[in-house]
Amino acid sequence: MSASPSSFPSSSPFSSSSRPFAQTLRRNLVNPVALGYLAIVLAVCAWVAVDAIFVDHSGDASFAGLWIGVVTAPTSFFISSPIALLGPVLPPSLAFLNVVLLLIAIPVSALVQGFGLGALYRWFTDRTPRANTSAA
Repeated sequence: MSASPSSFPSSSPFSSSSRPFAQTLRRNLVNPVALGYLAIVLAVCAWVAVDAIFVDHSGDASFAGLWIGVVTAPTSFFISSPIALLGPVLPPSLAFLNVVLLLIAIPVSALVQGFGLGALYRWFTDRTPRANTSAA
């Protein structure tokens, strides 16, 4: 059984409406849940950058960079897996391209997840409350 677009509630983020894409994007990204998530991702990225630049590891590798993948998981895994497969295929003169694509994957995956969290938040907050039919 497949769900037709008309079977979704009108407040569903999956419903086809006359709203332009930019308005839908703004509506789902500018709310407390999505902005809070994006703030956490930004804070983790800042912490990793400070750790990579200013902390002397004296030969030990820091695993702080893995936290970026953790806070943007699972979307970052789906985006970065095909990019990581490009590494051995690229010639040495284009090895920087793999790093650039992985750095672009971080904000893209954060925005995708922020959009999903914002859509979920809007779905819960835009629903009309049901009348209490239980006898008290």
